[in-house]
Amino acid sequence: MKNQKGIFPPQRDPARGGTTLLVGIIIIIAVALVAFGGIFAYQYFSTPKENNQQQIEDQTTSWKTYTNSEYGFEFKYPADFKEIDKVKNSNLLYYFRLGKSEKYKDYNIISSLMSPFDPKQLPSISEKIRVYKPSEIVFNGIKSYKLEWISCEEGCGSGLEIYIPYAGGAITISVEGGKVFRNEQGYVVEDSESANIKSTLFDRILSTFKFIP
Repeated sequence: MKNQKGIFPPQRDPARGGTTLLVGIIIIIAVALVAFGGIFAYQYFSTPKENNQQQIEDQTTSWKTYTNSEYGFEFKYPADFKEIDKVKNSNLLYYFRLGKSEKYKDYNIISSLMSPFDPKQLPSISEKIRVYKPSEIVFNGIKSYKLEWISCEEGCGSGLEIYIPYAGGAITISVEGGKVFRNEQGYVVEDSESANIKSTLFDRILSTFKFIP
């Protein structure tokens, strides 16, 4: 029997209605996942970085400040470091070395102003008894240079150095020292704990560097 037009309401396809509902649920879940992912990414990438910076600032609060008014910059260093020597020669407009720290007794902090400075002259060596690794970095928005070295050529030692171009020369800051030795194969190596202490001290000092008027 044929239905007359208008007697019965239009019939909906149950399968079609179920599909529409399923699509709606999937969209809601997708939006929720994107929102959750965004919050998680912000907390993971932003919060730790902010916390790390705050920790560094807290750890350097009691440090002393070295200020060079002549060349317009300053940085902080651990308060128990003492000035060991200060010299001036034709290639270094200023130079000073700090050491004799109780906490960092195996390390020295050195700063100088080289003039002239040519980054091409930084050594790049990889040998059994000495390794020098120069690299180009951006420091405080300035194209600068970092040198990592370890050597048992004339006594054993290691260091981390930064060269910040300035007026045709370069401001340098370095941390040197630590436990360095030659292994059974004759290669120069550094104690991992010692290397970590030096690296942490170096990074904290650099975090306080700034140019001043």
